[in-house]
Amino acid sequence: MVIPSASSVPWAGPGHSGETLLTDDNGAQVGPWKLERAMRKARGKVQDLPTGFRFHDLRHYLASLLI
Repeated sequence: MVIPSASSVPWAGPGHSGETLLTDDNGAQVGPWKLERAMRKARGKVQDLPTGFRFHDLRHYLASLLI
């Protein structure tokens, strides 16, 4: 399945090349440990989120929506 560019979300913001989806305030790629810390913090704020939910699980969720 190919998503037409007109239908895709423009991920790159001002000052970002768009090569990396998750960037910090300086446009640098977010490292895995920083991402994991953010996910741990977010897990406590989202009601009914399964224990051990990972960022990678979001990838699978999005893929299932595209089917």
